[in-house]
Amino acid sequence: MSKALIISGHPHLNTSIANSSIIRVLQKELNLDLLNIASKYPNYEIDVQQETILNPNSAIFHVYF
Repeated sequence: MSKALIISGHPHLNTSIANSSIIRVLQKELNLDLLNIASKYPNYEIDVQQETILNPNSAIFHVYF
């Protein structure tokens, strides 16, 4: 299976029941990695150089409403 990455910007992922459940199932069933940019970069000034090191084959953007 190819390496894939879930990219989430949810600011309260740890307390969100629905969104955290979706991500937990995806990680478990499909063995995906998670990058939560909201917790890693709270001001959303993303270090693009650092994140390109991950180099996934595909990325899933988790959009919350």
